[in-house]
Amino acid sequence: MKKMVAVLVMGLVAMSYGNTQVNWAAGAGFYFTVDPFTGLLGAPGSGNSTKVQLMYSSDNSKDDINLSLAGNVNDVVWDTQTITENGSGNEWANFSFSYVNAGFTAGYVYALIFQDNNVQVGDWYYYTPMLALVNLGGLDFPQDLAVNTDPINGNAIDSITGGGTSTAGLVAQVVPEPATFGLMALGGIGAWLLRRNKLKSKEEADA
Repeated sequence: MKKMVAVLVMGLVAMSYGNTQVNWAAGAGFYFTVDPFTGLLGAPGSGNSTKVQLMYSSDNSKDDINLSLAGNVNDVVWDTQTITENGSGNEWANFSFSYVNAGFTAGYVYALIFQDNNVQVGDWYYYTPMLALVNLGGLDFPQDLAVNTDPINGNAIDSITGGGTSTAGLVAQVVPEPATFGLMALGGIGAWLLRRNKLKSKEEADA
């Protein structure tokens, strides 16, 4: 009897911690030009690369990407992968990855893919709809996050192209970090004060 109770308690403890496994994949790939027939990474053998990330969100909303954390403001980067066109013919940046989080936390995941691997302010990126996480207990039935909304033509990573099924609302640009906004504001005020002083000096000289 004691042995059965111990086994039951161990089982409940294991399930209380839980697991999350997310298989995230882009089968149709991406492009970033007005030409949907040219893959995101260019011609085969180009050597170009880009970055994809699996993101965790506690509140079912995507935060704007900025460079202060080389990623997101409040959302957490769960996984980062680099995709390179190295002659393998993967110019569309197709990928398939699996991520395991052994400590289940209720929330959501989504994926990001950037226009290239050198992320800068103003660069375009594509993001997926949210996927609600499930406490798996074990890892027998992983969750699937389909990154492409258009599984035939792929998706565009800019606001001009549509990628077959429209990606309206699924593309955005990297924004300056909050500190940069403050510096820009101070710079603007400084320039205004300098101009005002020059005008005032000119008026006094003319008087």
